[in-house]
Amino acid sequence: MSGRPDLRENAGDETRMIALQQQIDELRGIVHELMARQARGDELFKSHEMALGQVRAGVEQQRHETTQTLQTHHLDDQRLRQQLTDLDARVDGFVRPLRSIQAHVSELGEALRRGREEADKGERRFDELRPLIDHIAAQTERNASVVQAARESIEGLRAELDETRRGLQLSEDAIKIVEQDFRRRIAEVSQESLNASARIDELPAIFDRHAVAIEDMRDSIAHLDPLFDALGVADARLQEKISRFAAQSAERDDLIDEQIDEIRRQIQTQWYDLRQSTDQRDEWLGQRLGDLDDIDRELASRTTALETRIEETRELSGQLRRELWVLHESRSRMRLEQAQAELESVADARRATEQELAPERREAGT
Repeated sequence: MSGRPDLRENAGDETRMIALQQQIDELRGIVHELMARQARGDELFKSHEMALGQVRAGVEQQRHETTQTLQTHHLDDQRLRQQLTDLDARVDGFVRPLRSIQAHVSELGEALRRGREEADKGERRFDELRPLIDHIAAQTERNASVVQAARESIEGLRAELDETRRGLQLSEDAIKIVEQDFRRRIAEVSQESLNASARIDELPAIFDRHAVAIEDMRDSIAHLDPLFDALGVADARLQEKISRFAAQSAERDDLIDEQIDEIRRQIQTQWYDLRQSTDQRDEWLGQRLGDLDDIDRELASRTTALETRIEETRELSGQLRRELWVLHESRSRMRLEQAQAELESVADARRATEQELAPERREAGT
């Protein structure tokens, strides 16, 4: 009777060992799958490091891959949570753990330790990425200094433009003063010409009076004909001088008019040149200000893009770290689930063995 229970117990132990071996193989397959997922996570992290050089194209691809990985991890997490809930409901019936649980607990501790080491590796990788992020931030600060210098240059150009405008206003005031002076001189010359013309107009009347007086004197003093002849010669000379004076006055008036016209043309030419040079300088300054505004906007857009890239890199790094912790948590839960499954299988096997041995014990007792 004692041989048969031993055989049955040995057969049951072999069956349990085969079942446990199968479960262990399944657990190894699950572990390999988790390691493959961990490898995929490492590949994603490496691709993230490479994407820092090509941020625009790499970030979109990394975001797509990360989204797919997150969806997969979320599905796995939900499935594991459901399984863990079921296990919690079944484990409530067990009273005491078995000795094999301690080994699994130690293995879980080792897995947690490796998970911490991997997390530390992830932090070290993030620390390696941090100088690059600081470099990007420094480049952003340099771009900000360039923008500030460009703005200061714009302010200097604006001040120079204001100074040019003030110089132009002073030139216009000086030109107005010169024009007023020329107008005053023209008025004076015109007045002198009018006075000379009035004097010339008065000369015929004077000559007529002189002629009448001469005739009277000639009648009264006929015996003084030689003197009158001399006076006629003097009168002819006087007429000649008057004619010459009138001609000189006319020539002087024409010369003054020509000088006034020449001065007016010079002033107009200078005014046109000054206006043209001022317009050209204003146009150049306006174009320069437009170029500097374009540079300012471009630098501002680049700065915004760099800040956006830095923020996206930080968010992506945080997502990867969260994924890593979720993966470690999933691995720990899987190992706990495996340990609980082994505990349940051992307990079931023990109950089955006790149920098989109970009739034999009763027979042995009888």
